[in-house]
Amino acid sequence: TFVVVKETSTSLVEAFEGTFTGTQKSGTLNIILSRTSGSWYGAARATGSTATNNFSGSISAASLTGTGANNSTASGTLGTDVISNGTFNDGSQTGTWSANRTM
Repeated sequence: TFVVVKETSTSLVEAFEGTFTGTQKSGTLNIILSRTSGSWYGAARATGSTATNNFSGSISAASLTGTGANNSTASGTLGTDVISNGTFNDGSQTGTWSANRTM
């Protein structure tokens, strides 16, 4: 799936890139979010894999919560230019993640 996101003057879209480390795999992730709409969308890929795991969710204050395939869950803390304290559980492993805003 390919998602096109356009920034407007009333609804800023922010892009983040980061990494995750799980009990079995680690890799990279990308997140697009809108604080105005209170929503986010992300994609993660384990190192050496060709499969992408997609997830999406909501933003409430500084908390991100979301779900993905197979009832996987993800959460994190949103700062100005960083998402920290990220955790996930995809049913086969648990782990942590973080991401920095890209310009």
